Amino acid sequence: MMQLLDRLYTEQEQTGKDAVLNEIIRKCSAQEQKWIVRVILKDLKIGLRHERVLKFYHPDAMDAYVHATPRGCSCG
Repeated sequence: MMQLLDRLYTEQEQTGKDAVLNEIIRKCSAQEQKWIVRVILKDLKIGLRHERVLKFYHPDAMDAYVHATPRGCSCG
């Protein structure tokens, strides 16, 4: 997993980042995915906006994220 996260961080092209993120999602359990997304959205500066990360999970994930995030929170 750390190798994939390292690749996500070092990848320069957006399509490369998308491919690595897709690989991470395929290889992880639902619980692992939840924690990895939390880490990516909060801690890593990898050049992916949270909208793009959430898009990989479900078309409506961004709406769920917006409704679950407290107003005024500078998350992501």
